[in-house]
Amino acid sequence: MGLKLKIILGYAILIALLAVTICLFRREQIKRNTLLRNEKELVHTWQLTEQIYADLLELATEGEMVSVWKQEDYLSYSERRREICDTLWILKSNAHTTGLQGEIDTLCLLLKEKERLLGTVMNTFKRLQSQTDIINERIPSIISKVEDVPDAPEEKSLREEPAWRKNIFSIFRKKEKKSAYLRQKEKSERKKEKAPSSVTTGMLYSLNHEVTRKRQAQQRQLTTQMDSLYVKNMDLNRKLNSLIRTLEFESNRRISDRYRRFVSEREHSYLVISFLAISVSLLAFLLYIIIHRELNRKYRYEKELEASDTRNRELLQSRKDMMLSIAHDLRSPLSTIKGAAELLPEESVPECRSEYLESISHASDYMLTLVETLMNFYLLDTEQNRSQISVYNLESLFKEVADNFVLQARKKDLRFSSEFLDMDIVVSGDRGQLQQIISNLIANALKFTEKGGICLSAEYHGGELRFSVRDTGCGMDSKDTERIFTAFERLENARNVPGFGLGLTISYRLVSRMGGNIRVESRPGEGSTFIV
Repeated sequence: MGLKLKIILGYAILIALLAVTICLFRREQIKRNTLLRNEKELVHTWQLTEQIYADLLELATEGEMVSVWKQEDYLSYSERRREICDTLWILKSNAHTTGLQGEIDTLCLLLKEKERLLGTVMNTFKRLQSQTDIINERIPSIISKVEDVPDAPEEKSLREEPAWRKNIFSIFRKKEKKSAYLRQKEKSERKKEKAPSSVTTGMLYSLNHEVTRKRQAQQRQLTTQMDSLYVKNMDLNRKLNSLIRTLEFESNRRISDRYRRFVSEREHSYLVISFLAISVSLLAFLLYIIIHRELNRKYRYEKELEASDTRNRELLQSRKDMMLSIAHDLRSPLSTIKGAAELLPEESVPECRSEYLESISHASDYMLTLVETLMNFYLLDTEQNRSQISVYNLESLFKEVADNFVLQARKKDLRFSSEFLDMDIVVSGDRGQLQQIISNLIANALKFTEKGGICLSAEYHGGELRFSVRDTGCGMDSKDTERIFTAFERLENARNVPGFGLGLTISYRLVSRMGGNIRVESRPGEGSTFIV
């Protein structure tokens, strides 16, 4: 799968997760709005309940004054009752249970029945008031009848003597004896005097009996109505308390359900959002790893291609340089060999013949050295060189190499010294490659040192070999130190020095192959030090 396709797929998954996240957020928003609506509805229900409770208290207080009601008061009570019933119907629309709706209907019916009973009680009190009106109508007629009766008692009082007078004079006067006729006459007169009083008493008794009878009947009716009203009030209070308890229970239940739903939804939202966040993070991290891996692989391929291209270019350039070096460096010894070979048959002097033969031998040795150098470089360049592991003594190897260059140093009047520290140890490795490295560094120092001396120092410590070759030659600047390990590279001061310029290159590659490093410290006119 290509990098572009992977990136597109990763972005598509991220967009899908983002869309899912948006949908979930929208869903949570809808749920939250639903909970808010339920909360507002619950608050509205409580407000309606409080309003209904206060209105019922006012209505009950107004109903207690039924004994002094008039028709206008009854109509006002009826209007208030209808308003309360309308509020109850609004409350019923917010009720979510059948039982609560039934209780609201029952409460409305009880209020209507109580209104009817209060109307009946009001009429009863009006009838009691009408009895008072009857009394007010009958008493004036009785009074008028009493006023029409003659004033007999006054005449009797005029005929009779005063009692005090009778008592005083009775002592000195003889008692009069009345006849039977006179006594009968006085008795009849007294009956006549008592007649009007008996009529008035009869009228009053009749009125009292009628009023008492009607009042008792009205009291019995009023008692029955008040008992019925009391029962209705008890039912109304019971239903009202039941309604309030039901509303309270329903509200508590809805609050509990809302709280549980809120907690559940919050936990669910937290889990979903956490899962999405972790998924997006993991996906982004995975996408980053994939892209980074692809880019690294692409970069590695590019670097490998660049390295391969650079290597191929260097190989081509080295081959070109090698051909030029071979053509340049082998031409001189071949010319020497050819000239000496042409002169040798015609020469009869033995000394001259020996000189020609020696020239041919030196030129052949030089050519052989060049060919061996080219072969070593070719094997290293094509990675065909094979290591030959053996066991040897380090100090013996370094002394052997140093002894091979002592004679050459003396020929150039140079001092050659060596310093070895803790070198008397037996190690295992490629003896030939180490010997070639040391020989190339010393040979390079001999080429560029005209006066002074050369010092070879070596130390073995902690399983690591360190050695250096220091000379007092012409030296070089920092720019030249970066070029000396390049194949077929010749500095300005080495134009007239024989050789291909591969000794340091071969030494550098052998050291790198053996896991070491090599560097040079040099200043122009002060010599150079190669440290391995």
